[in-house]
Amino acid sequence: MALRQSDSRHVRRNSLDDLRLDEYDHTLAWKMRECCGTGSHYLQVPTLVGAENWNEWSLHIKTAALAEHVDCILTGSFRCPPRPAADCSTAQWNHWVGQKLFWERLNDNLISGIRSRSADFLASLIESETDAVSAYDRLQDHCQKRSGLILADLIAQLSRDRSENYDSVRDFSRVFQERLDKIDRMRLSWQIPEGLRQIMYLCRLGEDFGVFESMMTMKYNIAGIGDGPPVTLDFIMTKAAEYEANMTPVRLKRPAISAPAIARSPSSSDLMQPDRSKRRRPDSVPIKYKGPYRKVCSIHGWIHGSSNHDDSDCYQQRE
Repeated sequence: MALRQSDSRHVRRNSLDDLRLDEYDHTLAWKMRECCGTGSHYLQVPTLVGAENWNEWSLHIKTAALAEHVDCILTGSFRCPPRPAADCSTAQWNHWVGQKLFWERLNDNLISGIRSRSADFLASLIESETDAVSAYDRLQDHCQKRSGLILADLIAQLSRDRSENYDSVRDFSRVFQERLDKIDRMRLSWQIPEGLRQIMYLCRLGEDFGVFESMMTMKYNIAGIGDGPPVTLDFIMTKAAEYEANMTPVRLKRPAISAPAIARSPSSSDLMQPDRSKRRRPDSVPIKYKGPYRKVCSIHGWIHGSSNHDDSDCYQQRE
């Protein structure tokens, strides 16, 4: 008697139910390859470097897991099914093997994405982890323990650093903004208000910007102070750079300090020299005189160059 088509399908199904599947069969694992994504969405996730960008990285990795259809692993809604008893039926065993291979495929997809988008030292931290959820929790514990120290260090740098420590106010503004960006990437439950950021920036400017601070508070509304239009921190940084470019450098001209003269005792050669300081010069005739009076008498002063004058006669007459 020939079986109908529905009966033949029922027979084949019963024969497959009697065959116990091998949980380590690579053929069955290969058939599970299309149950999730290919991992391309993890390329859009930034690299995890530590507590500085943990919250940002966690948000991106959850989004990528949703696109890869493995978010059920990360949320814990789908876990590896427990191994059934050895004397269970073939149908129960085969169902467990299918669920186990399905979970392994999703778990491998997620844990490979987590490792590939983590820094080398963080990837080595979860190298021994085979469960994606355990790897994620370990990274979270490591980063959150250091987040408090990093946050305290960033706030201390913002409150201590000054513009005098940099070559220009542009460099100071760049470092100031980078520190604020690091705090923002931590995605804390609180944020530094815009007005407080502006006050912190103005307070850390040098003494040369005293006029600039007064000018800004008079023209604009900074942190609720002033009647002018409200401004942003980027606007204040731009104005500070322009003010520095227009400033004329003030250089103090200090007189050169010469070395003090050292008194020395007169030598024998100095004693042999005549004392030129006692030579008398008439006040009415300049030193660079080029007239006919070219001879000098030690008593009468300048005399005519054509005369045969001798100082000895003058000495005798004076005596």
